[in-house]
Amino acid sequence: MNVRYRAASVGDVSVIAPMNAQLIRDEGHRNAMTVPQLAERLTAWLKAEYQACLFELESKAIGYALYRVEPEYIYLRQLFVQPEMRRLGVVRGNTRAERYWESLGYVQTRTREGVQMGKLTNTVRVMVKPLAGGTIEEFLSLVPRDRPEVPSAL
Repeated sequence: MNVRYRAASVGDVSVIAPMNAQLIRDEGHRNAMTVPQLAERLTAWLKAEYQACLFELESKAIGYALYRVEPEYIYLRQLFVQPEMRRLGVVRGNTRAERYWESLGYVQTRTREGVQMGKLTNTVRVMVKPLAGGTIEEFLSLVPRDRPEVPSAL
C-alpha cells in the first residue's frame, strides 16, 4: 500500500468537502451544513489562515488534514480518513497496548499472522471501534478485510 500525501489547494475543495461532511456524521456532530456550505467554508479557510494535506492511494483521495501553523504549535482542526481505510493493529502479547486500546472501546475482529515489522514477524490483533453510534457489523460490511473469516494473507 503506497499512500501519498500532497498539499491541497482551493481546487481540491470539491474532494475535501464530502469527506468533511462524512467526518461530521462520524463524530455525531450537530453541524447541519450541506456539502456546498462546507465547500464554501473550506475555501474561505484555505484562502486565509489554514492549510490542508490530501492523502491519496492510487490517485484516489482517502483522507485529509486541515491545520493552521501558529508560532508555537500547529493547530490541527480536522483529520479524516475514509472508513474503509481505518483500523488498528496491535501486536499480540503487547499487554499494555492491548489493554489501552480495549479501554478506549476497540474490539478485536480478527488476527493476522506473519506480519513483518522490521526484523520481527508478529501476530497482530486487528481492532476496530465504530464511530457515532455505529456497530461493528456496519463497519465490517464496509471493510471486508477485517471480517473474522478473511485469510491472514490479506
